[in-house]
Amino acid sequence: MPGIRLIVEATLLYPPRALTARMLDVEQWREFRGYGPIPGIRSAVFELRTPQVAGSRIRVVNRDGSHHVEQVETWEPDRRVVMRLEEFSAPLRWLVRSMVETWDFAPAGPGCRVRREMVMEARAFVTYPCVWVISWWLKAALRRHLHDLGAAPPA
Repeated sequence: MPGIRLIVEATLLYPPRALTARMLDVEQWREFRGYGPIPGIRSAVFELRTPQVAGSRIRVVNRDGSHHVEQVETWEPDRRVVMRLEEFSAPLRWLVRSMVETWDFAPAGPGCRVRREMVMEARAFVTYPCVWVISWWLKAALRRHLHDLGAAPPA
């Protein structure tokens, strides 16, 4: 069964290293406001922070009390960041096995072009339609977050 793929893009006013520095400041993760039934983030803390960043694990608690873990799989701050989201609380854990989020950066004047892709892996064939519906809300949340990042001053 194929994953459900969402892609949003934006041009931000600051370079990739400023954006990836914000990613490492877990206090700023609360800027993710969610959209519709997709909750915003209440808190994020490093469970494990590795010197090379790849392999780091971040525990996230959402505003509705749900939670998950994000693990950094790839850390190339000028080019690409890949994070795997898993260990979801119910009810999402009944629907989704994991999500992989990829941030790709390309130069764009003084800032950068960001391509943000999320691939959602449904837990089973019967959960696929529900995950597909959730993906529309998640795409709107990701689009809103990129807009918010573009409007915020660099770190």
